[in-house]
Amino acid sequence: MQIASWIAAAVALRLGLLMLLPSPLLSYIQDPQRYELVTPLTSHRRLLEGLHLMEQGASPYSGDLVHHAPLVLSLVQSVSKQLKVGPVAQVSAAITATATSMAPETQHVRWAVILLTLVSDVLAGLALAGVARYSVRWLDGSRLKNNQNKPEASAATSSLFAVTEKDADDAAQTTLLVWLFNPFSILCFLAHSTASWDAFLIASALYFAVKQHSALAALFCVLAGYSSLYPIALVAPLALAIASHPPVLQLHSAPSSALAAVNSVQAPSDVSTWRVVVFGFWVVAWTLVVALASYLYIDSWDFVDAVFGFIIQVPDLTPNIGLMWYFFTEIFMHFRPFFAWVFQLHVFIYVFPLSVQFRQVLS
Repeated sequence: MQIASWIAAAVALRLGLLMLLPSPLLSYIQDPQRYELVTPLTSHRRLLEGLHLMEQGASPYSGDLVHHAPLVLSLVQSVSKQLKVGPVAQVSAAITATATSMAPETQHVRWAVILLTLVSDVLAGLALAGVARYSVRWLDGSRLKNNQNKPEASAATSSLFAVTEKDADDAAQTTLLVWLFNPFSILCFLAHSTASWDAFLIASALYFAVKQHSALAALFCVLAGYSSLYPIALVAPLALAIASHPPVLQLHSAPSSALAAVNSVQAPSDVSTWRVVVFGFWVVAWTLVVALASYLYIDSWDFVDAVFGFIIQVPDLTPNIGLMWYFFTEIFMHFRPFFAWVFQLHVFIYVFPLSVQFRQVLS
């Protein structure tokens, strides 16, 4: 009940700021030049442009403005159509008339983005809260099990530092509050940035990985990578998380009763090769499904270069808060492809060694 209250407060805060902030301030936050909040990959203005091109019968990727994946365009289009009919349309029109100066032809699309961002923020917070709660049980189960093999770890000491159900609930609630009331996430919502959608997909992948749901973890990991490429780097650590069997303590209401559950904690086993294979199968399967669905939606593979090629090749050298754009304006064009690929893809080099190095965290 308390969690529901916090969620309602977070939603009310976001909508209240959206409707009550002075127009100049709101316009400043929603300025496409606010690179702290919006990038070409998360800009709702580019999303609107893509949907407009589709309505005109043109490919959304015919120019160099749209870099959202086809299924993202499809989702926003479907939600915006639902907002055009029934009482929902009347409510959104009334709010739009009093809150912003949205054009009639784009107000439904904008409110679709707002609605999806709200839902993504809430679901991402709940997923992270679930991960936090499970992690407390996970780590405490490992600690108590390890103390069984240490003579110096007395029962009194283990009982004193035992984690209770209330501790796990507090960790989950704190995580949820930090996410929902984070000023940056609120500003991203006000800027209509779609970054919250990516955060929801990543958080969901983590949640289902710690819950040992291979198919769902793979689905959200693939969708996150499909939207912004780099979450594909999570495939290896998620596979290890799913394949490992860490001890999870069944928490109790009081520390004194926690030691009674130590014997029920199962010792961690080695990484299951079969689980890795199953997770890999689901990653490949979902990748094929998503790619095929995208092709069927726009009848073209143009989105591959528009979404992933844009990330890797860095064709947009508009000045931003980083230094990479300046670096690429100074190098010779002959060397540009090499440095672009090195700059953009070097992060994947660290995935395997880091996953191997920190695999013990899972056990």
